[in-house]
Amino acid sequence: MELFLETCQNPGIYEHLLGHRLLQNLARSDLKKKFFAWLYGKPGCRGDYYQPEVHQAMWDLFPDVCGAVEKMKRHDYRELAREMQRVESQFVIDTVCRRLMLEHPALFVTTIHDSISTIAGSESIVMHVFREEFDRIGLNPILIVE
Repeated sequence: MELFLETCQNPGIYEHLLGHRLLQNLARSDLKKKFFAWLYGKPGCRGDYYQPEVHQAMWDLFPDVCGAVEKMKRHDYRELAREMQRVESQFVIDTVCRRLMLEHPALFVTTIHDSISTIAGSESIVMHVFREEFDRIGLNPILIVE
């Protein structure tokens, strides 16, 4: 699991997966679509959600993560997506935004999925809080200001 977390942070899960023999001919954008289809799609389903190459690559590279994904989706494949959304919103809204509201009550922030939008010139405040909160849980992801 540690290798997976490290890989997701730097250089990134897609770049790592593209090194696997079954996926090396894919474009990053295509792999990303296939990865999400595998991760959140119905197991064993044919069509767009059936991604045997991604499944095999994940088993080869990250068997513990692949097993955890399968276990989470065993009874209801939608449960993984719900749990990921819950964790994401808890972190962004309940942790980062709550702290911003307490420490910078006049600062405008709004959430957009896993990101926060604010006014120009306030990006460093938001980034600082994001970094500290990620650090608090032992993660160091690449954060981007757009």
